[in-house]
Amino acid sequence: MNKLSRQDILTIGFALFAMFFGAGNLIFPPQLGVLSGDKWWIGFLFYFLADLGLGIAAFFAMAKLNGKTELVADPLGRVPSIAMLTAIIVCIGPGLAIPRTAATTYEMGVVPLLGLESSTGSLAIMSVVFFALVLAFTIRPSKVLDIVGKFLTPLLMIALAILIIKGFITGGDIPAPAVEYVAREGIANGYQTLDMMASIFFAVLIINTAKEKGYSSQKSITSISIYAAFVAAALLFVVYGGLSYLGATAGNVWRDGIMSGEISPAALLSLITERILGSYGTMVLALVVSTACLTTAVGLVSASAEYFEELLGGKLSYKKLVVIMCVVSACICNLGLVQIISISAPILTLLYPVTILMIITVFVRDRITSVMPYRITAVVTMIFSIIDVAGRSFGVQACADFTAKLPLSSYGFGWFPPSIALFAILAFVAKGRNNEIKE
Repeated sequence: MNKLSRQDILTIGFALFAMFFGAGNLIFPPQLGVLSGDKWWIGFLFYFLADLGLGIAAFFAMAKLNGKTELVADPLGRVPSIAMLTAIIVCIGPGLAIPRTAATTYEMGVVPLLGLESSTGSLAIMSVVFFALVLAFTIRPSKVLDIVGKFLTPLLMIALAILIIKGFITGGDIPAPAVEYVAREGIANGYQTLDMMASIFFAVLIINTAKEKGYSSQKSITSISIYAAFVAAALLFVVYGGLSYLGATAGNVWRDGIMSGEISPAALLSLITERILGSYGTMVLALVVSTACLTTAVGLVSASAEYFEELLGGKLSYKKLVVIMCVVSACICNLGLVQIISISAPILTLLYPVTILMIITVFVRDRITSVMPYRITAVVTMIFSIIDVAGRSFGVQACADFTAKLPLSSYGFGWFPPSIALFAILAFVAKGRNNEIKE
């Protein structure tokens, strides 16, 4: 089948929206709205570009590579490529991101809704229930996107619509911005979502699903993947914009608490929801958070299992790997949300720049065929990342001072100008060499 089905596009697009829209995407926009004030729409637009702009770039790159993840970092060599991709999938999968979805559901959904005191015992029980649901939804790979797109996403969208529409009706005075550079704040927040990493593996899930639905030609598979990505992007555009506006209208009330750190982004969302919906706010927020986290976990578990099944040459089946992912994630979840976030931040920050570099360079590999520019630039980029993590996460002042001097460092892109300049120079030097990159 090569004729595109509108129903398939919408189902896959809705599923992709839900998989992207995790707790991080839920709490960043309201905080950005508070800080951006009456220029919230500027902050939101730059947030969207830094988040989904990179995500869509990854989708285009994966479509160009026909969904073959092993080719993303192919110029680095087989061993470095496998090591990089495995590190990414562990971080966005069972090692960090999947357990974080369950821990977030517990802290922002279960505890407020049931009026519980946060405890190790109740977290353990919730983690078992949460991952039992994830297991039930992901055990059949061909049904993952259908379940998410047809059932879970509508539930999430209804809950979000109630919150956002009521928030627009309620309104509120919007103050001037609390930060000098609203665009910079938007880019910095969008960059920190790290959605490009997930895009690599979500794209594979979509491409495989398209094949299972009967799309056989490369053109039809690429087309339905890209259309689905734009459906997801359009939905996220509306939701991010709505949540940013809600934050802006709450600026006069909670800005001081946000600026001082007394109010966390998660707490801000709870306060906004309660302000808009009153006593029903806790229930709606619990529904939004739990559904958002569940859909993201379903997508990540499925993508992780498919990656490891291929990496291991089928020695472990998809179903066995899904069970392993859920068990490992449930165990790590019990470390608690704060501990998981503190562990994940430096690791993801270390990997993200090299990942962006590899995705961007996919589009020039037809013309720059020597591996030399890719390998040297990747090493230099990793060095910049190590310096950044040392300064940002471990308080090494010399590293922090060095990073601060780099152009675009305040946006989180300090590594970008020197790395791209180096790549361009090396590409010119290597011009005319024989093709060394696998097609």
